[in-house]
Amino acid sequence: MWENGSLCSIFVSASTKELLMWLAIAWAVIMGVFLLYDRFKDKLLSVNNQPNQDLTEKRKMLAKVGLGGAIAIVMNADGRPTKAELEEAKNFIKTHFERSEQLEILHHIKRVLALKRPNTKYYLTQLNLYYDYNKRLVITNMLYGVASFNGGITPDEWRLLGDMMDQLHITATDQETIRQHYHNRIGSARYTGTDAINTSLNSMNRSYAMLGLRKGASIEEVKSSYRKLAKQYHPDRLSGEADPEKVSEYTRRFREINEAYEELIEVLG
Repeated sequence: MWENGSLCSIFVSASTKELLMWLAIAWAVIMGVFLLYDRFKDKLLSVNNQPNQDLTEKRKMLAKVGLGGAIAIVMNADGRPTKAELEEAKNFIKTHFERSEQLEILHHIKRVLALKRPNTKYYLTQLNLYYDYNKRLVITNMLYGVASFNGGITPDEWRLLGDMMDQLHITATDQETIRQHYHNRIGSARYTGTDAINTSLNSMNRSYAMLGLRKGASIEEVKSSYRKLAKQYHPDRLSGEADPEKVSEYTRRFREINEAYEELIEVLG
C-alpha cells in the first residue's frame, strides 16, 4: 500500500515538473517572439506597405505613357505631325517634369506616333487614374495648343479634342471656355486649316509684356521666360491653398502666360 502511494507521489511530482518546464519554454518562446517583433517591426511594416508603393510608382509610370500617347494622338490627328507641334509639347514637358521623365514621355510620343490605330481610351484612362481634375485641365489646354500649331485646328481635330475632353471628364463649362479661347485666338482663317496668321502688333506687344520681355525679344528669351513664369504660377504650387482670391489670381496669370507664349512662339517659330 505504501509503495503504491509513493509511486503515485513520484508520478505526480514528475508530471508537475514536466508541466512547469513546458510552461517555461512556452513563455520564453512568446517573449522571444515579442522581442523579435519589437526589434524588426519597422522593417515588417515597410514590407507590408511595399505593394501600395509599387502601385503608386506603376500608376505614375503609366501616367507618363498616357501623356505621351495623348500628345502623339493629337499630333497625328491630321496625319501630319510637325516639328512645331513637338516643340510645343516639349516646352510643356520641360516645365512640368524632371529630365529623366521628359525623356520617357518623348519616347512614348515617338512610339505612339508609329502606331496605326492607337487606343485613345487606354491612354486617357491612365491620365484619369493618376492626375486630379486641375492637372487634367492643364493637360487639355496643352493638347489644344499642340493641335493649333499645324496650320490651325481642323474640324476633325476639334471633334477629336472634344471627345478627349469628355473622356478626361472635363466639365461642360470648362470645355466651352477652352474651345472659345482657341477659336477666338486662331480666328476663322486658322479654323479652316490655312496658315494665315492674323496677329496685331498691339497684341504681340502685350504678349511680350505679359512674359516680362522687351518688344522684339528672341524666341530663346520667350521660351526661357515662359518656363520660369509657368513654374511660378503653376496650379500645383497652390496645393492646399485656402485663399480663393490667390487661387483665382494664379489661375488667371497661368492662363495669360500660356496665351502670351502660344501667340509669340507661333509667330517667332
